[in-house]
Formats: sequence, C-alpha cells, structure tokens
Amino acid sequence: MVKQTLAIVALAILLRVPFLNQPVQGDDVYYLYGAEHAQIDPLHPLNTDYMFLGDMVDMRGHPHGPVNPWILAILLAALGDIREVPFHLAYALFSVIAALSMWSLARRFCERPLIATLLFLAVPAFVVNGNSFEADLPFLAFWMASVALFIKAVDQKSIAALAGSAIAGALAGLTAYQAVLLTPILAVYLFERRRNFGEIRNGLEQRVEIDEHAAHETIREVAGKLRIFVDERAKTERVIVKCVDQTPH
Repeated sequence: MVKQTLAIVALAILLRVPFLNQPVQGDDVYYLYGAEHAQIDPLHPLNTDYMFLGDMVDMRGHPHGPVNPWILAILLAALGDIREVPFHLAYALFSVIAALSMWSLARRFCERPLIATLLFLAVPAFVVNGNSFEADLPFLAFWMASVALFIKAVDQKSIAALAGSAIAGALAGLTAYQAVLLTPILAVYLFERRRNFGEIRNGLEQRVEIDEHAAHETIREVAGKLRIFVDERAKTERVIVKCVDQTPH
C-alpha cells in the first residue's frame, strides 16, 4: 500500500516535470492580475479592473473566487516576480492532492483502486489543464480532498476528517463557484448510507426477533421434556417404594 501511494505521488509529479518551463498563457494572465492587485489589497484580490478582450472590465465579475489569485499572490510575494519553474512546482502540489484523494476514494469504492487512480491521472483534462496557473487544478484538488475526507469522516466517525472536509470544501467554493454542487452530492451519499444502514438495522432486528422466538421455543421444548422426565422419575420412585413396602421381612 505504501509503495503504491508513493508511486502515485511520483507519477503525479512526473506528469508536470516536462512542462515546468511552460510560459504564462491562456487565462493565466487574468489570475496574475488578481495576484498583483493582492500585493496592495490582500483581502480583495478581485477588486480591480483588468483588460479582457480589448475592454477594461471589473474583475469582481470574474466567475471564480479569490483563492487562486491568493495562491499566485503568495508565490509572487515570495519570489518577487513571475518565475515559471517554481510556480509550476508549487502547483504540482495540487496534482498530488487530487491524486491522493482519488486513491483514497478508489480504495473505498473500487475493486482495482490502483487502475482507477491511474485512469484519473490519464484524463486529458487533468494532464493538460494541470499545467496552467488557472483555477481548474486547485479547484479539483480541494473538491477531491473534501469528498475523500467526508467519506472518511462518515465511515470512521472522525470529527477531524469532517473538519478537514469542511475546510477543503470552503476552499473549493472560494476557488470556483460550481462547488455549490458539492453539498447536495455529499448529502445524497449520506442519505444513501443512512438508508442502507437502516435496511441493515431492520434486517438485524428481524433476525434478533427470529432468534428470540426460536430461543423461546427451544426453552419451552426443553422445559416440557424436563417436566416429563421429572414426572416419570417420580412415578418410578413411587413404584420402587411400593415394592419395598410389600416385600416380606
């Protein structure tokens, strides 16, 4: 199990190594706008204007939350400038989190968890989008971590895992607003598990009732046989006493 876990971590990192020098592209620049603004207004990285398709627009209308700009802002503040290699290395951590979360879920629900996790890592969207500075990869990592920790919390009745799931879910919600779907999905799982538990409990109760009935019948039967034995023994003793009394001395 440990070797498989280490292999998954290594593979998740190796997926990113060939692209460590990949330059800023696509929507990366918009998140970097937010990261730059966070240097002067850390609590409101989206409270600024930015150039979008030739027009200056208000970034508060951006369809993603502030977590990804915050992550880039921390890297920007630490490194002093946009540096592709350390930025991509930092984002590789989210690939590892997503992979380990999938590994945890696969071990819980699949007969072949390693194959399921490898298929997850081979999904084109994960391979391609995971090499950018967009919100997709952090969102996936937080989403998967929240689900995996929630399942663990329910199975093991762990308050710590439940707290971790709540934190990861909150971060997912602040990364991409489609995380609103996370709550009903987990609620359905909880409902299904509770219903299955109820069916198991009802089955056990019925079995207990059957066993109790069988036990009562057995006790009644044994008691009846014991009563007959006692009666027969009493009759035998009376016959012996009568025979002894009739024997001439």
